[in-house]
Amino acid sequence: MDNLKIENAHIIYKNFSGNRDQYHPGRRSFSVVLEEADANILEADGWNVRHRPSKADPDEIIHTLPVEARFDNFPPRVVMIGETSKRVTFLDENTIGQLDTAAIKNFDLLISPSRWTAAGKTGIKAYLKTAYVTIEEDDLDMKYAALLSSYAKALSEKLDTPEEPEDDSDVPF
Repeated sequence: MDNLKIENAHIIYKNFSGNRDQYHPGRRSFSVVLEEADANILEADGWNVRHRPSKADPDEIIHTLPVEARFDNFPPRVVMIGETSKRVTFLDENTIGQLDTAAIKNFDLLISPSRWTAAGKTGIKAYLKTAYVTIEEDDLDMKYAALLSSYAKALSEKLDTPEEPEDDSDVPF
């Protein structure tokens, strides 16, 4: 089955940090809002599409596709891009949680489908494969963008440089 590409996605129920609370079971996840026609097609194919009344207007139904971001077997590639500075940050398991509070301007993603069968039922679960997320930047982000970039570069160079081995000629064993 092919990956599902959604550009300029509207996402809700963000829990990239994987916090456990009354609304989240403790998995890194979010939901993509779908148009009704797209939701019907995906649901007919077996995707786990959900339909809920809108909080703003109970007569309006919103269609969502829950997506999980797992970092164990096949970690997703998540890239955060500053809207104005174009500063690029690759997010990993430890840093992806910052998307929970980020002001997201654009969210392009590739979803990897995974077929499942359990208790006589089948379906398709959505896993995040790739995401490019453009975020709003404020005045201070812009002011310190160059400083942060140079700091990140220096840190990266330091981590890539192997340390000198210690002289162990005086070790008695």
